[in-house]
Amino acid sequence: VDDLAIFNRVLSNAEVQQIYAGNTAQTSTDSIRFTSDAEGFNELAFKIVSFDPTTGEAEIWVKTDLSANVDTPIYMWYGNENAEAYSSTHTYGSQNVWSSYEAVYHNPFAQTDSTGSYNLTSIGTTGPTSTDGAIYDATDYGAVKHSTSGSSLSRAQKVDNDMGIHGGAYTMQLLVRANSGITGSGTNVDGLLTITDAQTGWRPIILTDPKNGANLTYFQSGIGGGVTGALSIPNPIGTTEYEYLTMTYDGSILKAYHDGVEVGSMTVTGTPSGGFNPHDGVVVGGLPGWNGIDQLYDSLHDIDEVRISAQVKSPEWIATENNVLNSPE
Repeated sequence: VDDLAIFNRVLSNAEVQQIYAGNTAQTSTDSIRFTSDAEGFNELAFKIVSFDPTTGEAEIWVKTDLSANVDTPIYMWYGNENAEAYSSTHTYGSQNVWSSYEAVYHNPFAQTDSTGSYNLTSIGTTGPTSTDGAIYDATDYGAVKHSTSGSSLSRAQKVDNDMGIHGGAYTMQLLVRANSGITGSGTNVDGLLTITDAQTGWRPIILTDPKNGANLTYFQSGIGGGVTGALSIPNPIGTTEYEYLTMTYDGSILKAYHDGVEVGSMTVTGTPSGGFNPHDGVVVGGLPGWNGIDQLYDSLHDIDEVRISAQVKSPEWIATENNVLNSPE
């Protein structure tokens, strides 16, 4: 397994209540800690995304080594009334959970990047809405087709920075569920996650083609053309369960994964060409066209747990994350 994997578990109502009761002296979650050993000596970095004693819901991520096939014990500690919460930049603080990622969005609607580097902003005047997620909450990018929506109509979100993905190694990951009750007459592609590097011209994309259509496509191209790599998988995204999509590129080989299993690979060759007016950065829930974010192919999906890394994650890493995301309890 790689140098880290991520453990996540949705706590039961009883567990949340018990932990909160153990912290009553502080009326907070400041004393919560995690270790890899029963003695409590080997601490692990963690991030509390949400913790609600009223509803009994909590989402906590812990950084540790995991296997796709073997259970790994992790120990939670709480109740020390003298304990203070770790800062986000502490050795065991929240930002260090995601040290091998450029950006992590547990729920893009919240716009917050858990690495502390690249918060999202809405492109259009309306923006997306919040919906139920695979883990906790997710983002609904709407159900209205636009042929090429102007930026004011788009519900997509952006970061005006390509996060250092300059045609080299990367991993793109997200959980996706299709919207039902689609309206409108647009027939173009449905962009899910796009990175555009205006310096080199590279643009990796995960999309469906046609909009919410029969093919799931993992795509790397030049902004204005050039030799491209495209893996088209005849596997439409369903409207009931979230599905885990991953694309990796090591500078030569493009690989596509669906629910933790490799579904295709190909060699990408050639030199990409630049575009007319590219958007240099990341778009979640859309695909910028020739005129950048003024010409967007919007998503018709719910999206959860978006992650971008400048590393190539291994097949075992991807399989492990799939297990975690699909069986968090």
